[in-house]
Amino acid sequence: MALVSIIIPIYKVADCIADSLQSALHQSYQEIEYILVNDCTPDNSMEIVERIIKQKENAAKDITILNLAKNSGLSNARNVGLLAAKGEFIFFMDSDDKISRNCIELHLNAIQRYSADFSDGNVSIVGGNHNIFKPYSNEKAINDKILNSYFNYLHICGWNKLIRKSFILSNKIYFKKGMLYEDMLWCYQLCKASTSYVTIPDNTYQYLIRAGSITTLSNNRHAHKQFSSFLQLLSSITTEFKEPTSIELQSLQRHWINKTLFVIKTRLLNAPFTNEEKKFYFRNLIPFAGLLTGYNKYFQKMPYTLFKIIFYIPNYLFRKLR
Repeated sequence: MALVSIIIPIYKVADCIADSLQSALHQSYQEIEYILVNDCTPDNSMEIVERIIKQKENAAKDITILNLAKNSGLSNARNVGLLAAKGEFIFFMDSDDKISRNCIELHLNAIQRYSADFSDGNVSIVGGNHNIFKPYSNEKAINDKILNSYFNYLHICGWNKLIRKSFILSNKIYFKKGMLYEDMLWCYQLCKASTSYVTIPDNTYQYLIRAGSITTLSNNRHAHKQFSSFLQLLSSITTEFKEPTSIELQSLQRHWINKTLFVIKTRLLNAPFTNEEKKFYFRNLIPFAGLLTGYNKYFQKMPYTLFKIIFYIPNYLFRKLR
Protein backbone atom coordinates (compact mmCIF):
# COMPACT_ATOMS: atom_id res chain seq x y z
CA MET A 1 0.00 0.00 0.00
CA ALA A 2 1.22 3.48 -0.85
CA LEU A 3 2.16 5.82 1.99
CA VAL A 4 0.40 9.19 1.99
CA SER A 5 1.82 12.21 3.84
CA ILE A 6 -0.72 14.72 5.16
CA ILE A 7 1.01 18.04 5.85
CA ILE A 8 -0.72 20.49 8.22
CA PRO A 9 0.90 23.86 9.07
CA ILE A 10 -0.32 25.21 12.42
CA TYR A 11 -0.59 28.87 13.40
CA LYS A 12 -3.23 30.60 15.55
CA VAL A 13 -5.97 27.97 15.16
CA ALA A 14 -6.79 27.09 18.77
CA ASP A 15 -10.51 27.49 18.07
CA CYS A 16 -10.62 24.91 15.28
CA ILE A 17 -7.48 22.72 15.28
CA ALA A 18 -9.17 19.95 17.27
CA ASP A 19 -11.90 19.29 14.69
CA SER A 20 -9.47 19.71 11.83
CA LEU A 21 -6.89 17.28 13.19
CA GLN A 22 -9.49 14.73 14.23
CA SER A 23 -10.90 14.65 10.68
CA ALA A 24 -7.41 13.90 9.36
CA LEU A 25 -6.62 11.25 11.96
CA HIS A 26 -9.83 9.28 11.38
CA GLN A 27 -9.43 8.35 7.73
CA SER A 28 -10.73 5.15 6.15
CA TYR A 29 -7.31 4.76 4.51
CA GLN A 30 -4.70 3.74 7.07
CA GLU A 31 -1.25 4.10 5.46
CA ILE A 32 -0.83 7.77 6.38
CA GLU A 33 1.93 9.76 8.05
CA TYR A 34 0.96 13.08 9.62
CA ILE A 35 3.40 15.98 9.53
CA LEU A 36 2.29 18.84 11.77
CA VAL A 37 4.37 21.98 11.26
CA ASN A 38 4.30 24.35 14.23
CA ASP A 39 4.95 27.77 12.69
CA CYS A 40 5.67 29.29 16.12
CA THR A 41 1.99 29.68 16.92
CA PRO A 42 1.58 32.10 19.88
CA ASP A 43 -1.65 30.54 21.18
CA ASN A 44 -2.33 27.13 22.75
CA SER A 45 -2.88 25.32 19.42
CA MET A 46 0.03 22.94 20.07
CA GLU A 47 -1.24 22.07 23.55
CA ILE A 48 -4.50 20.96 21.94
CA VAL A 49 -2.57 19.00 19.32
CA GLU A 50 -0.45 17.24 21.95
CA ARG A 51 -3.55 16.29 23.91
CA ILE A 52 -5.19 14.77 20.82
CA ILE A 53 -2.23 12.73 19.63
CA LYS A 54 -1.79 11.26 23.12
CA GLN A 55 -5.27 9.77 23.00
CA LYS A 56 -5.29 5.99 23.04
CA GLU A 57 -6.81 5.60 19.56
CA ASN A 58 -4.00 7.69 18.05
CA ALA A 59 -1.09 5.96 19.78
CA ALA A 60 -0.17 3.79 16.80
CA LYS A 61 -0.41 6.55 14.20
CA ASP A 62 2.68 7.92 12.47
CA ILE A 63 2.67 11.54 13.68
CA THR A 64 5.60 13.95 13.46
CA ILE A 65 5.67 17.47 14.89
CA LEU A 66 8.14 19.91 13.32
CA ASN A 67 8.77 23.02 15.42
CA LEU A 68 10.08 25.92 13.32
CA ALA A 69 12.62 28.25 14.92
CA LYS A 70 10.62 31.34 13.94
CA ASN A 71 7.32 32.21 12.31
CA SER A 72 7.92 32.14 8.57
CA GLY A 73 4.49 31.88 6.98
CA LEU A 74 2.33 29.25 5.33
CA SER A 75 4.50 28.78 2.23
CA ASN A 76 7.64 27.93 4.17
CA ALA A 77 5.74 25.68 6.59
CA ARG A 78 4.34 23.68 3.69
CA ASN A 79 7.74 23.43 2.01
CA VAL A 80 9.38 22.24 5.24
CA GLY A 81 6.70 19.61 5.68
CA LEU A 82 7.07 18.49 2.07
CA LEU A 83 10.83 17.98 2.34
CA ALA A 84 10.41 16.00 5.57
CA ALA A 85 7.67 13.75 4.15
CA LYS A 86 8.37 10.07 3.53
CA GLY A 87 5.17 9.37 1.61
CA GLU A 88 4.84 8.55 -2.08
CA PHE A 89 1.92 10.99 -2.19
CA ILE A 90 1.48 14.42 -0.60
CA PHE A 91 -1.74 16.01 0.67
CA PHE A 92 -1.68 19.59 1.98
CA MET A 93 -4.35 20.55 4.49
CA ASP A 94 -4.98 23.83 6.31
CA SER A 95 -5.42 23.59 10.07
CA ASP A 96 -8.80 25.33 10.18
CA ASP A 97 -10.43 23.02 7.60
CA LYS A 98 -11.71 19.45 7.70
CA ILE A 99 -11.62 16.49 5.31
CA SER A 100 -14.19 13.74 4.78
CA ARG A 101 -13.55 10.34 6.34
CA ASN A 102 -12.89 8.78 2.90
CA CYS A 103 -10.97 11.76 1.52
CA ILE A 104 -7.55 10.14 1.13
CA GLU A 105 -9.05 6.84 -0.04
CA LEU A 106 -11.01 8.56 -2.83
CA HIS A 107 -8.04 10.65 -3.96
CA LEU A 108 -5.61 7.74 -3.92
CA ASN A 109 -7.94 5.38 -5.80
CA ALA A 110 -8.53 7.99 -8.48
CA ILE A 111 -4.90 9.02 -8.97
CA GLN A 112 -3.74 5.39 -9.15
CA ARG A 113 -6.59 4.38 -11.45
CA TYR A 114 -5.56 6.96 -14.04
CA SER A 115 -1.81 7.13 -13.25
CA ALA A 116 -2.24 10.89 -12.89
CA ASP A 117 0.21 13.44 -11.52
CA PHE A 118 -2.37 14.79 -9.10
CA SER A 119 -6.05 14.69 -8.15
CA ASP A 120 -8.48 17.49 -7.30
CA GLY A 121 -11.72 17.01 -5.35
CA ASN A 122 -14.86 18.99 -4.69
CA VAL A 123 -15.08 21.47 -1.82
CA SER A 124 -17.86 22.50 0.56
CA ILE A 125 -17.79 25.99 2.08
CA VAL A 126 -18.47 26.83 5.73
CA GLY A 127 -18.84 30.49 6.70
CA GLY A 128 -19.65 31.77 3.22
CA ASN A 129 -22.92 32.20 1.38
CA HIS A 130 -21.82 30.60 -1.89
CA ASN A 131 -19.36 28.05 -3.19
CA ILE A 132 -16.47 29.84 -4.87
CA PHE A 133 -15.29 26.60 -6.48
CA LYS A 134 -17.01 25.30 -9.60
CA PRO A 135 -17.96 21.68 -8.71
CA TYR A 136 -16.76 18.69 -10.68
CA SER A 137 -19.69 16.59 -11.92
CA ASN A 138 -17.84 13.30 -12.44
CA GLU A 139 -14.54 11.50 -12.06
CA LYS A 140 -12.58 12.43 -15.14
CA ALA A 141 -8.97 12.20 -16.27
CA ILE A 142 -7.61 15.34 -17.95
CA ASN A 143 -4.73 14.35 -20.23
CA ASP A 144 -4.29 17.37 -22.46
CA LYS A 145 -4.56 21.15 -22.31
CA ILE A 146 -3.74 21.01 -18.61
CA LEU A 147 -2.74 24.67 -18.47
CA ASN A 148 -6.10 25.61 -19.98
CA SER A 149 -7.69 24.14 -16.84
CA TYR A 150 -5.94 26.69 -14.66
CA PHE A 151 -7.74 29.56 -16.39
CA ASN A 152 -11.02 27.72 -16.69
CA TYR A 153 -12.22 25.35 -13.96
CA LEU A 154 -9.38 23.98 -11.80
CA HIS A 155 -9.79 24.69 -8.07
CA ILE A 156 -7.00 27.18 -7.39
CA CYS A 157 -5.85 26.04 -3.96
CA GLY A 158 -2.89 24.15 -2.53
CA TRP A 159 -5.06 21.91 -0.36
CA ASN A 160 -7.42 19.05 -1.34
CA LYS A 161 -5.04 17.75 -3.98
CA LEU A 162 -3.18 14.46 -3.75
CA ILE A 163 0.13 14.80 -5.59
CA ARG A 164 2.98 12.44 -6.32
CA LYS A 165 5.96 13.64 -4.27
CA SER A 166 8.41 12.66 -7.01
CA PHE A 167 6.49 14.89 -9.42
CA ILE A 168 6.71 17.88 -7.06
CA LEU A 169 10.42 17.43 -6.41
CA SER A 170 11.47 16.74 -10.00
CA ASN A 171 9.65 19.87 -11.20
CA LYS A 172 10.64 21.98 -8.16
CA ILE A 173 7.05 23.02 -7.44
CA TYR A 174 7.42 24.81 -4.13
CA PHE A 175 5.35 27.54 -2.47
CA LYS A 176 6.89 30.99 -2.82
CA LYS A 177 7.94 32.40 0.55
CA GLY A 178 6.71 35.76 1.79
CA MET A 179 3.81 35.92 -0.65
CA LEU A 180 0.07 36.05 -0.03
CA TYR A 181 -2.21 34.13 -2.42
CA GLU A 182 0.71 31.76 -2.95
CA ASP A 183 -1.68 29.01 -4.05
CA MET A 184 -2.43 30.86 -7.29
CA LEU A 185 1.19 30.81 -8.44
CA TRP A 186 1.79 27.30 -7.10
CA CYS A 187 -1.25 25.91 -8.96
CA TYR A 188 -0.06 27.55 -12.16
CA GLN A 189 3.33 25.86 -11.83
CA LEU A 190 1.57 22.58 -11.04
CA CYS A 191 -0.55 22.75 -14.19
CA LYS A 192 2.33 23.86 -16.38
CA ALA A 193 4.42 20.84 -15.38
CA SER A 194 1.62 18.27 -15.35
CA THR A 195 0.65 15.89 -18.14
CA SER A 196 -2.48 14.56 -16.41
CA TYR A 197 -4.74 14.99 -13.42
CA VAL A 198 -8.05 13.53 -12.30
CA THR A 199 -11.17 15.24 -10.90
CA ILE A 200 -13.20 13.78 -8.01
CA PRO A 201 -16.93 14.60 -7.78
CA ASP A 202 -17.19 13.93 -4.03
CA ASN A 203 -16.89 16.72 -1.45
CA THR A 204 -13.64 15.61 0.13
CA TYR A 205 -12.72 18.94 1.76
CA GLN A 206 -14.57 21.38 4.00
CA TYR A 207 -13.18 24.90 3.66
CA LEU A 208 -13.78 27.25 6.58
CA ILE A 209 -13.95 30.99 5.92
CA ARG A 210 -12.87 32.50 9.23
CA ALA A 211 -12.99 36.10 10.40
CA GLY A 212 -9.37 37.16 10.73
CA SER A 213 -8.00 34.74 8.13
CA ILE A 214 -5.79 35.98 5.29
CA THR A 215 -8.70 35.83 2.88
CA THR A 216 -10.82 38.13 5.03
CA LEU A 217 -8.26 40.59 6.37
CA SER A 218 -8.37 44.07 4.81
CA ASN A 219 -6.65 46.21 7.44
CA ASN A 220 -3.63 48.41 6.79
CA ARG A 221 -1.20 45.86 8.24
CA HIS A 222 -1.83 43.46 5.38
CA ALA A 223 -2.90 45.81 2.60
CA HIS A 224 0.53 46.60 1.15
CA LYS A 225 1.55 42.95 1.29
CA GLN A 226 -1.69 41.98 -0.44
CA PHE A 227 -1.17 44.29 -3.39
CA SER A 228 2.56 43.61 -3.61
CA SER A 229 1.66 39.92 -3.82
CA PHE A 230 -0.85 40.64 -6.58
CA LEU A 231 1.86 42.42 -8.59
CA GLN A 232 4.27 39.55 -7.97
CA LEU A 233 1.65 37.02 -9.07
CA LEU A 234 0.88 38.91 -12.28
CA SER A 235 4.57 39.34 -13.06
CA SER A 236 5.37 35.66 -12.49
CA ILE A 237 2.46 34.26 -14.47
CA THR A 238 2.34 36.74 -17.37
CA THR A 239 6.01 36.08 -18.09
CA GLU A 240 4.85 32.66 -19.30
CA PHE A 241 2.24 34.21 -21.61
CA LYS A 242 4.96 35.32 -24.00
CA GLU A 243 5.72 31.72 -24.90
CA PRO A 244 4.03 30.35 -28.07
CA THR A 245 0.60 28.97 -27.19
CA SER A 246 -2.62 27.89 -28.87
CA ILE A 247 -5.30 30.42 -29.85
CA GLU A 248 -7.61 28.87 -27.24
CA LEU A 249 -5.04 29.25 -24.46
CA GLN A 250 -4.21 32.82 -25.50
CA SER A 251 -7.89 33.71 -25.20
CA LEU A 252 -8.11 32.16 -21.71
CA GLN A 253 -4.92 33.92 -20.65
CA ARG A 254 -6.16 37.33 -21.77
CA HIS A 255 -9.49 36.78 -20.06
CA TRP A 256 -7.64 35.91 -16.84
CA ILE A 257 -5.44 39.02 -17.03
CA ASN A 258 -8.42 41.26 -17.70
CA LYS A 259 -10.45 39.76 -14.83
CA THR A 260 -7.52 39.83 -12.41
CA LEU A 261 -6.67 43.46 -13.20
CA PHE A 262 -10.28 44.47 -12.64
CA VAL A 263 -10.44 42.63 -9.29
CA ILE A 264 -7.20 44.25 -8.09
CA LYS A 265 -8.30 47.74 -9.15
CA THR A 266 -11.72 47.52 -7.52
CA ARG A 267 -10.08 46.29 -4.30
CA LEU A 268 -7.67 49.22 -4.48
CA LEU A 269 -10.58 51.66 -4.39
CA ASN A 270 -11.43 50.49 -0.87
CA ALA A 271 -7.88 49.85 0.33
CA PRO A 272 -6.58 51.87 3.34
CA PHE A 273 -4.14 53.83 1.15
CA THR A 274 -3.65 57.47 0.26
CA ASN A 275 -4.54 58.56 -3.28
CA GLU A 276 -0.84 58.65 -4.13
CA GLU A 277 -0.36 55.07 -2.98
CA LYS A 278 -3.35 53.95 -5.02
CA LYS A 279 -1.99 55.76 -8.08
CA PHE A 280 1.36 54.02 -7.51
CA TYR A 281 -0.25 50.58 -7.72
CA PHE A 282 -2.34 51.60 -10.74
CA ARG A 283 0.81 52.70 -12.58
CA ASN A 284 2.44 49.35 -11.81
CA LEU A 285 -0.56 47.53 -13.30
CA ILE A 286 -0.44 49.34 -16.66
CA PRO A 287 2.28 47.14 -18.26
CA PHE A 288 0.07 44.07 -17.83
CA ALA A 289 -2.68 45.77 -19.84
CA GLY A 290 -0.30 45.73 -22.80
CA LEU A 291 -0.83 41.96 -23.07
CA LEU A 292 -4.52 42.50 -23.82
CA THR A 293 -6.19 43.35 -27.12
CA GLY A 294 -8.96 45.65 -28.34
CA TYR A 295 -11.25 47.48 -25.95
CA ASN A 296 -9.93 45.67 -22.85
CA LYS A 297 -6.41 46.93 -23.53
CA TYR A 298 -7.45 50.59 -23.49
CA PHE A 299 -9.88 50.10 -20.62
CA GLN A 300 -7.18 48.59 -18.37
CA LYS A 301 -4.81 51.46 -19.19
CA MET A 302 -7.32 53.90 -17.69
CA PRO A 303 -5.69 56.16 -15.05
CA TYR A 304 -6.70 55.87 -11.41
CA THR A 305 -8.71 59.10 -11.25
CA LEU A 306 -10.89 58.17 -14.22
CA PHE A 307 -11.38 54.62 -12.96
CA LYS A 308 -12.45 56.01 -9.58
CA ILE A 309 -15.04 58.32 -11.18
CA ILE A 310 -16.52 55.55 -13.33
CA PHE A 311 -16.69 52.84 -10.66
CA TYR A 312 -16.41 54.30 -7.19
CA ILE A 313 -18.71 57.33 -7.22
CA PRO A 314 -21.80 55.57 -8.70
CA ASN A 315 -21.27 52.71 -6.25
CA TYR A 316 -20.95 55.18 -3.34
CA LEU A 317 -24.13 57.03 -4.33
CA PHE A 318 -26.03 53.76 -4.71
CA ARG A 319 -25.06 52.69 -1.16
CA LYS A 320 -26.08 56.06 0.25
CA LEU A 321 -29.43 56.36 -1.53
CA ARG A 322 -30.75 52.82 -1.34
